[in-house]
Amino acid sequence: MNVAAAASSQIEGFAVEEGIGKSMRIARVQVPPEMVESEDASGNRRVRNGFFSKSLDKIVGQRLKEYVTSTGTAVFPHIEPIYYVDPTEPGGNYEGVYAFEVRPTIALPDLGGHEIKVPEPDVGGDFYAKLIADLPSKMPEWKDSDAACASGDRLMLVSQSPSGNSEPMPYWLQEGRDPHLHELFVGARVGESRTIPESGIAVRIVKIEKPQVAELNLEFIQKIEPECKSLEQFEESFRKMHASHMQQMITKVMMRRCEDLLDRTAEPFELPQFELTGELLNWRQSMAKRGGRDFLANVGERGLAEVMQRIESGMRRRMLIQEYVLVNRLLPDEAEIDAYLDAMSVQYEDPKLFKQRFKADKQSMDQVRSQVSMSKFCDLVIDRARNVAETMSFAQLEKMIERIDAGEAIDLPPSANPEQG
Repeated sequence: MNVAAAASSQIEGFAVEEGIGKSMRIARVQVPPEMVESEDASGNRRVRNGFFSKSLDKIVGQRLKEYVTSTGTAVFPHIEPIYYVDPTEPGGNYEGVYAFEVRPTIALPDLGGHEIKVPEPDVGGDFYAKLIADLPSKMPEWKDSDAACASGDRLMLVSQSPSGNSEPMPYWLQEGRDPHLHELFVGARVGESRTIPESGIAVRIVKIEKPQVAELNLEFIQKIEPECKSLEQFEESFRKMHASHMQQMITKVMMRRCEDLLDRTAEPFELPQFELTGELLNWRQSMAKRGGRDFLANVGERGLAEVMQRIESGMRRRMLIQEYVLVNRLLPDEAEIDAYLDAMSVQYEDPKLFKQRFKADKQSMDQVRSQVSMSKFCDLVIDRARNVAETMSFAQLEKMIERIDAGEAIDLPPSANPEQG
């Protein structure tokens, strides 16, 4: 038996009581003096160094585990030592006081009375004919040029800032992509410098490349699909690939909308303060690694409030989804995991070897379980809510994906978007 286990067996006083807020709990542990004190050479008794750190923390962790198992209490893993209390009388017990948080009761909404929009991109008419005809302009060959920059050119830029990246950076100068940069570079030549207004960083143009657009013929098509024998065969293959890609985009939109619907219709509940503080500290550390010198000086009070709002919003959504998954028993079984891996493995030369290696990686398997759960979550929300078709162009669908990837809300105009930034 290890030291912590031996000590734990001697402790009888363990009590849990309410703390500050609905989710906070206080754990008190009574520790007999003979476990804590040691006698020095002169006969004086004193607390053994380090007892109230590692040893007592292990004892409390074990007792708390026994407590939550016996009571069926769902808790967060973070246990915070608050303070230690010396005996109030000779021979009395020492006391360790810890705080932890229980998971709040989350009331899940009935989604039957709510609607959810399902994108239906319009790809009829000559949509695919135009898309295929435009492929050569999307995949040009590039040729060095001494001429001035024009729309459609690809530039190679080098930062002139002392702390900037000295490696050349490619930038495709496309009209409508970024009006400020488009206006800034059009007409410039190799060797000239421009200062980007938003950042104040000066960059020098070291190369200008002009697009050489190929003809849409079998030679061009075979650069994309070497096994293709005709334009008709390519068009059929392209339609299938694009349809699959479009379905993935729709799924991504629906994932977000299912989360939004659940978040919007669920009642408020108390969030775990220890967990929120931990996420804020993680964010602060990541910002420091990116070169931030001072926390408040960089973000300011308003920025700090916005960061906390994003952290709280993200945690609320995660807890809601976790509750929905658990209540509706949406955790994937082994058969569902295998089916998911089978679908992934078909693209590999040795599917069986791929699955073996993938299953040996715990992190990858955790990601798969999460993805399967989220897929089942999305399917159930869509099934329970009232589906409303939302006709849109494919360009509008692409814009929605861009907003999701940027962390923006997709059902609000950008100017009214609380998550932007």
